[in-house]
Amino acid sequence: MPARPFIAIADDFSGAAEIAGTFHRHGLPVQVTSDVDAAIPDDETSTVIDLDTRRLNPQQARIKHQRIARRITQEKHLFYKKTDSALRGHISTEIKTLLNELPFNKVVFCPANPKRGRIIKKGNYYIYGTPICETEFAQDPYFPIRSSSVTANLPEFTSLPVRKASTLYSRTESLLIAEAASEEDLKNWASKIRKEHLPAGASPFLAAYLENLGHEPTYKHPKPNLRKRALFISGSLSENSHKTAESFKKKGLQLLELSDDWANALPELAPEVAMVKFTRQKLSNPKELPRNLAEWLKKSFSQCQNKVSHLLIEGGDTAAAIIDVFSWHSCKVIYEWESGVVTLQPSEDKSQLITIKPGSYTWPKDILRTLEKA
Repeated sequence: MPARPFIAIADDFSGAAEIAGTFHRHGLPVQVTSDVDAAIPDDETSTVIDLDTRRLNPQQARIKHQRIARRITQEKHLFYKKTDSALRGHISTEIKTLLNELPFNKVVFCPANPKRGRIIKKGNYYIYGTPICETEFAQDPYFPIRSSSVTANLPEFTSLPVRKASTLYSRTESLLIAEAASEEDLKNWASKIRKEHLPAGASPFLAAYLENLGHEPTYKHPKPNLRKRALFISGSLSENSHKTAESFKKKGLQLLELSDDWANALPELAPEVAMVKFTRQKLSNPKELPRNLAEWLKKSFSQCQNKVSHLLIEGGDTAAAIIDVFSWHSCKVIYEWESGVVTLQPSEDKSQLITIKPGSYTWPKDILRTLEKA
């Protein structure tokens, strides 16, 4: 009997790419789209949809989730709701909307990512042992995390320790946070999911859920050749982005720092690797930066003699804006470098590669080493 395909939804494009990579790693055919009205394949292909709601207000996020939920055929598809692992976004609004629209009676929400040091223990969220409210996520411009308590950030939820996972079926609460501090904890929670439960959270919980369904990971996919004229685009203002820029400078690679006057021109890349990022100086109207960056990039491409063959994009908002401006609305997964860092090929331009990662992640060393030799 063929495996049931999934429909998964995310609130930004880097999150959508991340879980598409998770499906790909587990041997499931998958497409990624930012088109809410895109046709859902009538075969075994799973579909990941970026609803791009993190930048919207709660009401807009609710309407988009309601709209997609009403298109889902529950008998045919399994479902997963991807959220930010650091609790940013309109999580409560979006999950409650899905519970109202789909035949689930409770959510099992597990945002932990133990391999990246992101764990929930005794009701508190830690990143490599530091309370999340003491990390850079406390300065997030849109969703600052002010407390390490997961229920302080999501007051409508109940946090459930893994030792109480067996009580899941008897709980009367519908909004449950599944605490996890290890991969084994994720597997424990995944084994408890029933058809009446909505699984939600970060990509490691999806991986555990897929493995519980019998989809073992496979690493036989060929690594793409990172071509010359590769361009890093960073719309992230995170410290990781600034550190990557510093490493570019030290290695003698081209670095173009943009301010919001958009006066600088994109260099001709010749055989080299280059990076475009925002300066450390204070920028006006940060909400408009991703869209403005995408439009500047498209204009710059039209003026360059040498086509950029590979875009490596940092930050979900930036990725979504570039995908939209270039009209790359459907993508195929080519390769997953590591969880969260995925290379895609747009259906609309098969000569183009796009590698996407969240702004809070670091670039894999494998990518940086390969590109230095390009």
